Amino acid sequence: MQYIMFVLGIVFALLIWKAVNKYNLFNKYNKYVVLVVMSLLIAVVLEIFTFNYSAFAGKKTEHFALDIATDNGQWDYDEGNNVINKSTAVKDFKSETNNGSITYTAELEVNGVVSDIDVILDTTAKTVEGQLYYKDQSLTTEYSKIGIDDWKIIKGLPASGHIKTHFAGKTSMLKILLKTDDANAIKNIRLKVNYPKNFNFNLVRVLLLALLMTFIGVVYFTTNKKQMGWKMFTVALLIQMVFVLGLFMINNATFDENGKYTGENYSSEIDVYNELTLALTQGKVDLNGVNTQSKAEEQEEIEALQKLDNPYEWKQRAGMVYKWDRAFYNGKYYCYFGIVPVLFIYLPIYLITGILISTKYVNIFLILLAVIMMYKLALTIADKWYRKVNPWIVLGTMACFVNVSMLLYCVNGAKFYEVATVSALACAIGGIDCIINAFEKNKTKKKLLLAGAILMALSVGCRPNFALASFIVLPLVLNGLAKSGGFKKTKGKRRNLINYIKAVFSKKNITAIVVFAVPYVIIGMGLMYYNYIRFGSIAEFGAKYQLTVYDTSYYKMTDLSKLPIAIARGLLMPPTVNSVFPYINAVAESSNYAGYLYGISYVGILANPIMWLIVMLPWSLKRGIKKSGYRGFAIAGTVMGLFMCFFTTAMGGISLRYWADFAWMLFIPVIFVIFDLYTRAKERKIEKYMFIFLGVLVCATVVMHMLMVISPSCSSLNNAVPEIFYRLRDMVVFWK
Repeated sequence: MQYIMFVLGIVFALLIWKAVNKYNLFNKYNKYVVLVVMSLLIAVVLEIFTFNYSAFAGKKTEHFALDIATDNGQWDYDEGNNVINKSTAVKDFKSETNNGSITYTAELEVNGVVSDIDVILDTTAKTVEGQLYYKDQSLTTEYSKIGIDDWKIIKGLPASGHIKTHFAGKTSMLKILLKTDDANAIKNIRLKVNYPKNFNFNLVRVLLLALLMTFIGVVYFTTNKKQMGWKMFTVALLIQMVFVLGLFMINNATFDENGKYTGENYSSEIDVYNELTLALTQGKVDLNGVNTQSKAEEQEEIEALQKLDNPYEWKQRAGMVYKWDRAFYNGKYYCYFGIVPVLFIYLPIYLITGILISTKYVNIFLILLAVIMMYKLALTIADKWYRKVNPWIVLGTMACFVNVSMLLYCVNGAKFYEVATVSALACAIGGIDCIINAFEKNKTKKKLLLAGAILMALSVGCRPNFALASFIVLPLVLNGLAKSGGFKKTKGKRRNLINYIKAVFSKKNITAIVVFAVPYVIIGMGLMYYNYIRFGSIAEFGAKYQLTVYDTSYYKMTDLSKLPIAIARGLLMPPTVNSVFPYINAVAESSNYAGYLYGISYVGILANPIMWLIVMLPWSLKRGIKKSGYRGFAIAGTVMGLFMCFFTTAMGGISLRYWADFAWMLFIPVIFVIFDLYTRAKERKIEKYMFIFLGVLVCATVVMHMLMVISPSCSSLNNAVPEIFYRLRDMVVFWK
């Protein structure tokens, strides 16, 4: 019966689609309204029949349910038939307490065919870890463990306690192990065998499926449109921002003891940026005496650090109380993260409201700002491209820009680490956009050039390694000034070079050059002064004085043995694919590096399907990119991206958060390749096939990141908010 229902749902969905086409409803009525209604109907039909097909299975001939009281091991046979001997159903039950946790073990004599098992617990525990063992007709001598390594029973989510089994023939014995902490002991264990999965109409799944079908329909209706205007791009941007906000909300969702949703918690501990805010209001830059209960105790901690042979060695600080991940120099704590977010966000809000803003709010604000900047930059490049590109190609490029940049992984962290990176990213991309728009034909818009220079310089004040980003805009500035200075190509490379330099530094460009240089000089001098008053050096940002997991003063750019690691992990390493939701995970493996290497999970940038197009860059540099006049910009993005990849690995280590430093740089040339490929295909009348090809790459990239961003290898969602993670799992894995 259940499989008939599964097929029936698909058949009904096809009939609805066929009826809409047969009666020509798209032409008789507003096609978008018809599309939405049809999508909702199909989603509802699939939800009722196909996605809930297991609920139609019905009870097996042999079924039973029983309750076990954990305080005394007594059990009651609740309902069912004679599949078991009522007097010996529970062969053994015991509970053991060890190191603050309790393990419950129940052995059941079944002697029947088992197809479904449900475990329902009476406990205040948010999650309970479970293991299931069995004996069947093929395994009779000893228990065999089921192949679920991460079985967790979630409070308020009954489906998490359901297991669909595939044992051989009749099952003789079942053994269930449940583990929780002793503060949340289990009062009662209810076991149900061979009861079908409960029918669960998942409204979220219905709406998401309807939205997906509506989106596909809208793409189909508008594929051949030459332009869609700002409305479509605004809608796309809003959808992207809603997704980012949704990811942010589920990472901070809270649930009560019964597993019911109670809201979100966006508060965070006072961190280094909050401390720097307080320090600046006191007229100093060190963090001593702020965010501490006792200055005397803090001074004792500092004196203890100073007595160590090397306070920057983690193990020497074991057992000591001190401020983690601060710079420590001459008996004072400092913030070695860029000061710009404090000056422009934390400090103004504190001075106006007297409130130290939560870093979680700052982080999500900056991420949304970076998303806007990415969409705007992609749109700017499309506008400057010498041929019109299909708007859907531009929208797909925008979506990939956000995903490939690793920006979504910064939503999961929401700490000051991410604030430093994302603020630098937003400033750099905004600066590039301003500089591109500053040069128009033979004119220079000095206000935009000034804004671009300010933003690029500020990015260094957010994260010092973003000084490399300024080399990306150098070809834009030089070429723009050359055109404004009247440069024209002539015969002879030497003569061209001389004429180019003369055009760049012509009298006409003096004002523009000053406008571009002044922000770098002023902001640079400010940063150098800030460094000097802290560490006695204008070039030291405090990186080598970190109280973190390693003495970073020993990191060297000349350590070329990290180059293969940077290439493999930063560029080439594909994600792991397995059979467990969410199926795609980042990688964590040994590097065989003979020394300390900070590393978390990672995925190579070129693992993104859309990034495969970078192999076409040499081809495009000689064609479309050359004609558009942005060849130097594309090359600079590639070179700086590769250099930043090595720099980040050599001086920081391995983390997807670090990938946000360079991933966006490597995507910039890919933007041009995408536009060039589409333009060439259009000229050769194969636009349709290129549209499909690029669409597949875009969808594969977006889906890959949607799955990976919630995976345990990249996110703590499964542990921090299991109610959300396992609801997402059950929504996707409907056949479980």
